[in-house]
Amino acid sequence: MRILLAIVMCCVAFDVSASSRYIHVPGFAFKTDPSCHRTKPADRFDPVCDEPVLGYKDFSPFFLVPSAS
Repeated sequence: MRILLAIVMCCVAFDVSASSRYIHVPGFAFKTDPSCHRTKPADRFDPVCDEPVLGYKDFSPFFLVPSAS
């Protein structure tokens, strides 16, 4: 249990995350990848290059997905 707690604390302390390549854009509700080729203007959300500040990229809960019927 202590080992698991130590690993979690290290991850939190060093901010280990998959979205470390994204930078926060002041005044916008998304973070962007500066090395990505944008398909939309800089002030618009580009799903290819941007990640929302809150939540997860490409997240869609199963109960809100429309059914095929």
